[in-house]
Amino acid sequence: MKKIVRTFCLVFPLLSFIHCEKETEGVRISQAVLFEVTYTNQAWGKQQKGFLIDRSGNIQVFQNPSRWNWAEPNKGLTVSEVQENMEQTTPMGEPISAVVLQTYASKINALDAEHFSKRTNRGNDQGSRQYYAYRYDAEKQMYWPILLQETGDWETKNTDAAAEELTTWLMSVEKELK
Repeated sequence: MKKIVRTFCLVFPLLSFIHCEKETEGVRISQAVLFEVTYTNQAWGKQQKGFLIDRSGNIQVFQNPSRWNWAEPNKGLTVSEVQENMEQTTPMGEPISAVVLQTYASKINALDAEHFSKRTNRGNDQGSRQYYAYRYDAEKQMYWPILLQETGDWETKNTDAAAEELTTWLMSVEKELK
């Protein structure tokens, strides 16, 4: 009996550690950028501003960068393109707590990137605000942007429940930056 208890006491903590490692593996640890919010408007001169959220929870803002690698779902971004974008940002505000970041980052891999509301025209000269989550493919060293929502001249939203939750959260982060 003592042998069983001793074995259990040695093995159980190891199993708990392995399980926890799997939960934190992937999104938060392996990729540099998790989320992006971008506003662009070409109506009265070029405007581009927004922010990235990195794996440490830092909010990295940008405004009219000289060169930007655009998030395009069918093209993706290489690691070096993401790094180039990061080099044109400035940290702002307090980092997002690790617990909050992990809560939202853990939803990325399960996002449905296929189902959207009908894209509708809402006006002109409003610009475009896009909310993205990035899915990282370590094997291909590529970041795949998943559009969560677009507002402005044209509107559409990802109908996945997790996408809606992420969009609401990103909007609250955006509001805190203003």
